[in-house]
Amino acid sequence: MSDVAADGSRTGRVGWVLDRLHSVSWAVLFTLWLVLGIWALRLGESIAALWVVTSALHLLLLPAWPMLLLAVLRHRRALTIAAGLTVAAQLAIAWPLLPWGGGSHRHGAQLTIASTNLYVDNPELERAGHQIAAHLPEVLVAQEFTPAARAAFQHAGITAHYRYRIEHVDLGTVGVAIYSMYPLREVPQDPAVPEVLPAIVTLPDGRHVRVLDVHLFPPQRGDPGFWERQIHRFDRELDRTPGLWVAIGDYNATIEHRVFRDLLHDGRRDAHLLTGRGYARSWPADLALPPLVLIDHALLSRGIGASATRERTVAGSDHRMIAVDLTL
Repeated sequence: MSDVAADGSRTGRVGWVLDRLHSVSWAVLFTLWLVLGIWALRLGESIAALWVVTSALHLLLLPAWPMLLLAVLRHRRALTIAAGLTVAAQLAIAWPLLPWGGGSHRHGAQLTIASTNLYVDNPELERAGHQIAAHLPEVLVAQEFTPAARAAFQHAGITAHYRYRIEHVDLGTVGVAIYSMYPLREVPQDPAVPEVLPAIVTLPDGRHVRVLDVHLFPPQRGDPGFWERQIHRFDRELDRTPGLWVAIGDYNATIEHRVFRDLLHDGRRDAHLLTGRGYARSWPADLALPPLVLIDHALLSRGIGASATRERTVAGSDHRMIAVDLTL
């Protein structure tokens, strides 16, 4: 009799736990639907907290999978439908990030370009400079380019490697630089779009490619519309940019941000999506955990493809460096 009682007690405890999980599942699903609704209605992405949440929405929705399994095992029809719809939403959002593409292989000249956000308070700039110097592309752009960063580039031999360069040094986060193995000409910067440094690279075959060093900033406290406004200004700047161009740098936005996806029109493409690597991650790179999201991008104009993309760790920076092999 005691064994029977013990079995009944254990069964009761298991049932109680499953009932609690059922209630918790509904609470979590309600929260996820609220976030999905905000995302679908394009509300709140410029608010810092919601910016973080929507930057990795496909990861946030992962709990729907065990909830779906629990609902199926417990024969809870309503919960099964609710969790199933959430899983479907997660798959739809994650779809562009999956490795479907294989690169855009076009005939013509190839150009390798890389971008690195060095981090304004980087305590390991000397080591970062040597890491970057080990894999120098034909064109290199940098953000948060400080006097200490320039000194580190000089010490690592990066500056000497490039015959052509543009350096806008700043003690804060707005310093930028472009280095090129080919002739490089700075283009007058639109004062309405201070987040972009434009230049023209002349390739050995005489063709010109406009390079835009991009550093968009995340949502700002006290000005929730700032982030969205600057991306819209940047969108209009791309509309005015003639010829072949690549806009590469720190966008502080992921493909899951609706505002960022607005940039992908009129033939513009994201190099990581084009090469089937939308799942790549570049930030935050200074934590014990691996980076979670890709906020560094290379947008390409019509006439430019990408055959490969990759990322490399840069010592002391909260960003990984991205590199793209371009085909013209």
